[in-house]
Amino acid sequence: MHFSAPEQLHFFVNRRPVDDKIIKKALLQVTRRQLPAGMYPFAYLFVDIDPKLLDVNVHPRKSEVKFLDPGGMFTLVTKTIEAQLGDQKVSYAAFTK
Repeated sequence: MHFSAPEQLHFFVNRRPVDDKIIKKALLQVTRRQLPAGMYPFAYLFVDIDPKLLDVNVHPRKSEVKFLDPGGMFTLVTKTIEAQLGDQKVSYAAFTK
């Protein structure tokens, strides 16, 4: 499924729901050639990381995190998604309300 807005991107870091630009950018980079322009995938991504490697006090509601090594996290998420997909393409179908 793909959507015209990113509302169906759900990210969790250490089981906490977060809105993170690094994870979002990594996911979109991996899927950008497989979805129509301007579309977003349906995704739930879970990241477990040593709490010492991130700051959860960036936002009052704790909905944002700051990684000690954002470049490393970007690479890790990108490579992990690519490895899980293998040679497969992301399959998609349009979803309308």
